[in-house]
Amino acid sequence: MSEPATIVIRAADLQAEETPSLAKASGSMAIATLISRVTGFGWRLALTVLLGITATQDAYNAANNFPNMIYELFVGNVLTSVMIPVLIKARHDDEDKGVAYTQRLVTMGTVMLLVVTLLAVACAPLLTRVFVDSSTGQSRPEVVTAFGYLVLPEILFYGISALFSAILNAQNIFKAPAWAPVANNVIMFGTLAAYMIVPGDRDLNPFHFTDAKFLVLGIGSSLGVAAQALVLVPALLRSGFKLRWRWGWDKRISQFGGLMGWAFGYVLVSQVTVWATTRVATGAAGGGLSIYLQSWNLLQVPYGVLGVSLLTAIMPKMSQAAAEGDVPGVLDYLSQGSRLTAVMLVPISALMTVLGPAMGVALFSIKSSESAGAFELGLGVTASAFLLLPYAVTLLQLRVFYAFNDSRTPTVLRACSW
Repeated sequence: MSEPATIVIRAADLQAEETPSLAKASGSMAIATLISRVTGFGWRLALTVLLGITATQDAYNAANNFPNMIYELFVGNVLTSVMIPVLIKARHDDEDKGVAYTQRLVTMGTVMLLVVTLLAVACAPLLTRVFVDSSTGQSRPEVVTAFGYLVLPEILFYGISALFSAILNAQNIFKAPAWAPVANNVIMFGTLAAYMIVPGDRDLNPFHFTDAKFLVLGIGSSLGVAAQALVLVPALLRSGFKLRWRWGWDKRISQFGGLMGWAFGYVLVSQVTVWATTRVATGAAGGGLSIYLQSWNLLQVPYGVLGVSLLTAIMPKMSQAAAEGDVPGVLDYLSQGSRLTAVMLVPISALMTVLGPAMGVALFSIKSSESAGAFELGLGVTASAFLLLPYAVTLLQLRVFYAFNDSRTPTVLRACSW
């Protein structure tokens, strides 16, 4: 049989696979994402209760930001936006539906993650000097560095989790990746419970590297992210994908490397904002970084439940249409996603804009001495809530470029926005 006929048959086989509708796929993730976001916000709220809006919580948050920033800088945007279209194209074109190619990408990605993780741990003191402003005496750089040594291994586990999630999403399997963060949050609740029980000063003052509370909080954070990756393994095996090392070169990896380079540039530009925000917040009054991060986490609850669920469900469908050269189909998904996003997020944005200060006081003023910080946190919600819709729509529009394996245009647009 000729090659064109073979491609037609493979395309028909892919279309025959179970592909849930956009509404059904995003709806099936909504409950899991809701529980994930609520429990994630819950343990962060509990952390605020334990540590208060203080420099100590700033130190933990600053250190915990390191793995998130480095992961996003090197692999996060690549795996969530570039890898899914590449995998779907391989499934469309290859005789084995892209299994060998996927195994090579996983092998290459795991090695890269391990190298980046080891370098990051070794550079923990340098990261503290770059991201934390200690000139005002409001921050605790020695605690930031110490936490950094314990939480930077999260880079490896975040990356593996993203790899596994991309493979599952490319097969229209959304349930397991949506529930995986819940495992992380459950372990974090257990970590905070242990933090309360073990001996030591809750404020970690004076600080010692052998302090039981410090070790519990740092190690527990990394164990939570490790669990988030490991719970995806059974779903991956059930999908028929075999986890195995596969070395060797595929010429398409060079193309993937080019896409990765532009995606790296996009995140590099974005992380400059994170760096500037962290420097300013840690140099201000104690608790400034925590106020910023907690207000952002509060905004992420509705966006995570509605926006992320929709974005996750629509990416494989856009990529499949792009792989088949169906430009009108891609645009139709963009239009449908934009309408759904507006319907879901506009009412919530309006409510959070009006009720931001009240929400901040109700959720975070556990102690009367912290009411001022809680009110400021609520003002941060009010000032940011109206941006939820344009934020979500922009990310949706960028997925159109990634679906066509174009990571250059999003990077240029992001740079021009400066």
